[in-house]
Amino acid sequence: MRAGGLLLSPFPMDHGPFDHDDSDRARLQTALARTAVFAPPTPDTPEACALAWAADAGRPAFVLTDGPDAAPEHARPVRGPDDFAAVRESVIRDA
Repeated sequence: MRAGGLLLSPFPMDHGPFDHDDSDRARLQTALARTAVFAPPTPDTPEACALAWAADAGRPAFVLTDGPDAAPEHARPVRGPDDFAAVRESVIRDA
């Protein structure tokens, strides 16, 4: 926690890691976050679904990208320091 990390799970400790639980994990992490910042998600992955959920729920949603590819329509691209300022603003707004 001192380093800024948090480990969380919607499952009991003895549940075990199962691939089918990834979508619940991604949605839980996104739901708990004030702002969601994703690496570019592959379509039809838990992270892509969580990104869509964040946007549909009206949460600030961002996607890191370094190329000309645009972020999905429901997310804002983060390409550099100017874009990062918007991420920071979404985190501290109404805090």
